Amino acid sequence: MPDAIKKDISHIIKKASENFSGIRWEKPGKIHVTPKFIGSINDKTRDDILGIVKKIAVKTRTIKVSFSHIDAFPDFRKPRVLVLRLNKSQQLQDLY
Repeated sequence: MPDAIKKDISHIIKKASENFSGIRWEKPGKIHVTPKFIGSINDKTRDDILGIVKKIAVKTRTIKVSFSHIDAFPDFRKPRVLVLRLNKSQQLQDLY
């Protein structure tokens, strides 16, 4: 994710933290896009996946995305993670 986008999200987090107490916000450096959550894997599998993803990334042009809505994981009653969901994109679907 480009630094400019992380900076914009960081500003949103800063404003939100002024209005909501008791929430621990992540540092901007940890903001990322998760195309597919894999779960717990061993080191070899992780290295294999990273190798494949790096080969794909070299061949992939920049993908423009837009956010559709805010979601919470596991749910809004007891959220552990706030998520900015992306609008559907053929480019993302092709990459997936």
